[in-house]
Amino acid sequence: MSQTIAELEAALNASPDNWSARRALAEAQLAEGQQVAAAHLLMAAPMVPGDEDNLMFTAYTIAHTAEGWEPAQGLLEDYLKAHPESSAAHLTFGRLLLGRGDTAGAESHFKVAAVLDPSIQVDAEMQAPVGVHAIHLQGEGPHHGERMLIVGEGEAVHAADKKSDTNEKVGALAAAIAVHAAIIFLLGLVALTVPVSAPPQLSVSSVSGEESSTVENVQLNKVSRKTSATMSQSTPIVSVEAFSPTAVPQIVDPNNTFSMIGATGDSGDFGMSMSGFGDVSNMGAIPAQMRSRCSASQRLKRLRESGGDERAEAAVKKALDFVASKQNADGSWGKEFKFASTGLALLSFLGHCETPESAKYGDSVVNGTLFLMETAKKNKGKMATEGAGNHHSYEHAIATYALCELYTMTKESGREIPRLENTLRDAVGIIVDGQDKAGGWVYGYANGGNNPDMSVSGWQIQALKAAHNTGKKFSGVDRALDKSISYVKKAQDDKNGGWKYRLVGEESTGKPTLTGAGILALQIWNEGDSDHVKKGLDFLDKNYLGRPPGADFYAPYYNMQAYFMEGGTRWETFNSKFQKALLDAQNADGSWTKGDAKDSLIRNTAWGALMLEVYYRYLPTSDKVQGLKVR
Repeated sequence: MSQTIAELEAALNASPDNWSARRALAEAQLAEGQQVAAAHLLMAAPMVPGDEDNLMFTAYTIAHTAEGWEPAQGLLEDYLKAHPESSAAHLTFGRLLLGRGDTAGAESHFKVAAVLDPSIQVDAEMQAPVGVHAIHLQGEGPHHGERMLIVGEGEAVHAADKKSDTNEKVGALAAAIAVHAAIIFLLGLVALTVPVSAPPQLSVSSVSGEESSTVENVQLNKVSRKTSATMSQSTPIVSVEAFSPTAVPQIVDPNNTFSMIGATGDSGDFGMSMSGFGDVSNMGAIPAQMRSRCSASQRLKRLRESGGDERAEAAVKKALDFVASKQNADGSWGKEFKFASTGLALLSFLGHCETPESAKYGDSVVNGTLFLMETAKKNKGKMATEGAGNHHSYEHAIATYALCELYTMTKESGREIPRLENTLRDAVGIIVDGQDKAGGWVYGYANGGNNPDMSVSGWQIQALKAAHNTGKKFSGVDRALDKSISYVKKAQDDKNGGWKYRLVGEESTGKPTLTGAGILALQIWNEGDSDHVKKGLDFLDKNYLGRPPGADFYAPYYNMQAYFMEGGTRWETFNSKFQKALLDAQNADGSWTKGDAKDSLIRNTAWGALMLEVYYRYLPTSDKVQGLKVR
């Protein structure tokens, strides 16, 4: 068996996303009595298939460690919300509750299982045959005493029909008691010996002011739940009615890979996201317009419906892993323009519903948020690198955009971040006040001019739309957006349909690099059907369509969103050419392009993730997506 474990470990190291190898290894470890190792192996899985067999196996296995009970409970609760008729899930949940001493909870689930599956009997007798797991249920029965639910290994036995045999009954009862005692003892031992890691702290000290929070210190406790998604069946089914969790099926080839399949309501498949607030049990806490990014099944469904390649979700995860690995000790990302890099990194996490409660990336999100908020507190709301000069208008807008999106995703959850609203009020105010007379923005928020910069303005508009999405009615936001649309229309080149860098001067001709920014600005603020958008897309069709991503993802980031928002044939044509090129350009470590002193590696990788998240992420910042099934 040790040789088998070694081979499976090698296969899994070569392909960490290979669920069949991961499960086979866990089963081999269980057969060797390595319960904790198997649990940790499953808890480290990037994805858990959403079918009943794999979910029940995972939940039962990880529940037997101190840190695994909560994610196991979450898996079962979420599955039962979607499949309340699953007797297997009720049985598994009941057994786990019983092992934790919750006989009332166990009884409730066993009762439901017995109703759902007639082969499971609730009996009036006190005995059970050998090999059968039993729980005593209080209530009225034929003898007005205790009832017993008898759950067999793939069968049910009605105790009243069992031939009387006192010795067998006593032996069976003793065996059942011994099994329960052993399980409870082991659980208690694990709970005492396995240390629980300290949760990340998100603390913001209050300062005086009429709108300041009175909260001095708030701790965010991360919920350690794993991500699952619907994938093709990769291993033979092991009946969840078997009491032993260690039965090893025939091991499939651990080198096989399987395509992810998005769940649909018609198929009966189900995938649950346990990342961020996106687990199904807490779905009501996610704003309706953001829920498509917070469920693995919905992400994959949107991906499939919108023409996404099956590799896209795996590519996003690799990119997020890379971004997380490059975070600085102070919580920021990057070297030269930390606030821009940090804002983009946070946006890429949030686009996948990775919030401070994310089991895998929660620390990264918390530390990045703290970095931005602490700087804003010191600088009267401004978030920019000291000495960045005029570039601080870029940095501040991107950072504000990220914090607004985080606020929207957490405000209804009951886990809102202390003083984030006050931070945003100041940060958004800087953008509103920095708008110039023409309706746009220039470097350094020097609002006395009349010749705005389309590149700078594009980020301010995105930040203001994110502020609008918070629902907090920050002063001047809608008015500033209305004014900005007037400017954006003027910035379009009447001759070629592209967008200018500036209204007048040497750079007043339409450019492919800025056209996506102009189109997107109109699309996200009620102008998606305008002639300006049509002309701009015509320009991109001639000057951009079919280009590879290149070395700078600034323009592709805008263009992919513009085409997605347009939808229909334009999107299908663009997506069929660009998506493959983007996926093929990703480096083995999850990054895109090469790094340099100006942080292009971090920025491009975050942009790359955001582009591949567009299939499900972008719905929050738009009111309409034409030509798609994702309205």
